[in-house]
Amino acid sequence: MKQNYLVIFLVFSITSCSTLNFWSSDEEDLESPKELFKIENKVELSVNWKRSAKGTNYLGAFEPAFQGQDIFFVDQEGIVKSLDRSSGKINWEKKLDLQISVGVAYGFGKLTFSDIQGNLYLFDIESQSIDWVTNTGSEVLANPVIDARYVVTRTSGGELQAYSLGTGERVWSFRSQLPPLTVRGTSSPLLSQGNVISTFDNGRIGVFQLNTGFLIWDAPISYIKGASELENLIDSHSKPIIIDSLMYATNYQGNISIYDLAQQRQVWAAEASSLFSPLVINNMIVIVQDNGSLLSFSNRTLQQSWLNEDYLRRGLSNAVELNGNILVGDFDGYLHIIDPLNGVTLGRKKVSSSAIKSISNRGDSVFIVDEDLSIVSIN
Repeated sequence: MKQNYLVIFLVFSITSCSTLNFWSSDEEDLESPKELFKIENKVELSVNWKRSAKGTNYLGAFEPAFQGQDIFFVDQEGIVKSLDRSSGKINWEKKLDLQISVGVAYGFGKLTFSDIQGNLYLFDIESQSIDWVTNTGSEVLANPVIDARYVVTRTSGGELQAYSLGTGERVWSFRSQLPPLTVRGTSSPLLSQGNVISTFDNGRIGVFQLNTGFLIWDAPISYIKGASELENLIDSHSKPIIIDSLMYATNYQGNISIYDLAQQRQVWAAEASSLFSPLVINNMIVIVQDNGSLLSFSNRTLQQSWLNEDYLRRGLSNAVELNGNILVGDFDGYLHIIDPLNGVTLGRKKVSSSAIKSISNRGDSVFIVDEDLSIVSIN
């Protein structure tokens, strides 16, 4: 139990503070979350529906999966649900009596999720039963991805693994070199054109053949610069994104980097520190940094455009696009609407009584999951 509290403390400290300092004295002035300023809403948000689930979501690992009008979700106690996207009405639910660590991913009529013992489950939607279960050897803290033939997952032990969708047999695995100190959590893999792309705790990104696990190429997101283990924390916990032939990736205490997939190399990088995927919107690259600031670059000139420091130390969530604007949540349950062209806040609404941990967008709606494992539909 003491170890669990330590993990929670470390995660809160790393994701909420601009400077890591575990040995502060009473004389030091520890900065508080920045207070919100009053605004006149130019863009309004409305809550469509809200559903509660069981458990807690400290790491933000519990996210919904989508298929048409259905939303799939699994909570910490192993209750799998299908919800109607428009109304939030429960289509069906199945109690599996498992202690879940992460969930859920959808593909080809199947769901995947993992428990705290590192067991990976494949769940069939039609029969509402488990097809197979296999142990990954380490805890899984990010959603796997499902292909027509494989389930690919990343473990906390630094392994990228592929399992047969039909049998659950491990097909291949790749183990990265773990640094002495890491931030708790991992990134989800990305499938693209027959390849698997994954970031790792050592601050590197790799592209692998999906069928064989062969490493095609890899590159650093950033390099180690510090003298201490804390300064050399350069984990990447975010899934890269691909736009046309370019791939964008971020890491903690590192960079926002762009790679040319055809040339298999990094073509641009700038200093940034983030645990979330970058957002490319209106020809702008926007990064939610670990200290709560939002940093932007022109996607055409790659010059820095604006820096928003209105939400420092407010434990911001990932950012998504909603109707051409940026939407981001904070530790106090507020959603903030930000203009991507200048970083100005256009609107704000409190939609939860606990911290917003993740936001997913589908069409004109977004779906947040908070720390208490409530799902809220917003438009």
